[in-house]
Amino acid sequence: MTENRCVALLLIAVACFTQALRAEMVTVGNPGNASDSNGFGAVSYTFRISRYEFTNAEYVRFLNAVDPTGVNLYQIYSTEMTTNSRGGILLNVNESVGQKYSSKENMGNKPVNFVGWREAARVANWLHNGQGPGGTETGAYALNGSVAGDGLGAPARSLDALYWIPTEHEWYKAAYYNPEAQNGYFNFATQSDATPSATLADSNGNGIAGPLGNFANLDDGAAWNGQIGNLTTVGTNGSSSYYGTYDQTGNVAEWNDRLGEASVNKGVRGGDWSGFTGASAGSRYQFAVGTENSRLGFRLASSVPEPGSLVLMSVAGFGFVFKRLRRMKKHR
Repeated sequence: MTENRCVALLLIAVACFTQALRAEMVTVGNPGNASDSNGFGAVSYTFRISRYEFTNAEYVRFLNAVDPTGVNLYQIYSTEMTTNSRGGILLNVNESVGQKYSSKENMGNKPVNFVGWREAARVANWLHNGQGPGGTETGAYALNGSVAGDGLGAPARSLDALYWIPTEHEWYKAAYYNPEAQNGYFNFATQSDATPSATLADSNGNGIAGPLGNFANLDDGAAWNGQIGNLTTVGTNGSSSYYGTYDQTGNVAEWNDRLGEASVNKGVRGGDWSGFTGASAGSRYQFAVGTENSRLGFRLASSVPEPGSLVLMSVAGFGFVFKRLRRMKKHR
């Protein structure tokens, strides 16, 4: 391999690494906004949040990275992901190390489900620690091996977390706030006060949202793959929120960190593929942190990178390139 080609490949790798950590996040600005009439949504700082719900393909990448042999030490994989008709992930213990998990056909771009609060927190830790074989037990949350049924509940978020499960206020603002709206907030995360129509689906599970945009995957409208009501491809179900997030009105309901306090229960907001329950801004719930079902998933929030941080990552990347070149020259 020539030095020029090596440099090019390494620069691409650095660029991909940098982009991966920040993929599909949108910025939620307008810091210091007032709360809605129900007291939710006021956030004094700018932050970022996932544009889409965390997908099966993304969760497969996480599983293969942190559990390459498929031992499932911290119960991050649920057998329901495979056995349930609306689950989207397969485990094949006969596959090679690092390839044990895979997405079901047409399910990679659907939101992951059968994940409890701890599973979402472990993904946040993994991202905080740089992905790859990055640790899952410390970082954003000090989980330290806790699993469902051990009675330990969920820890509070670390103050230096780089990624985290959004607080209820963060989640609410990303979904419903619009500084250009008459009252500042909409009742649905489709930038509308009118109840969304139910999304239909094509044979591959892509949402068919219609021309007006005020649609969401709820009320068993998305019938495909033999299911009367099913998950649909993220981002294909009607219009986004003001900040560009999708599916906070439907597809799967989502965990939130309920102001970040340590608790055995955590908050849930948003609608899901079945029924209208939870779809509006006035709906909020809490479940035990180990709750897992076909109607529950998550998205993550993150800090806004300072301009200097991108420069530092680029410098680190170039340092890696130059070290690699020196090794090549030394061993010629």
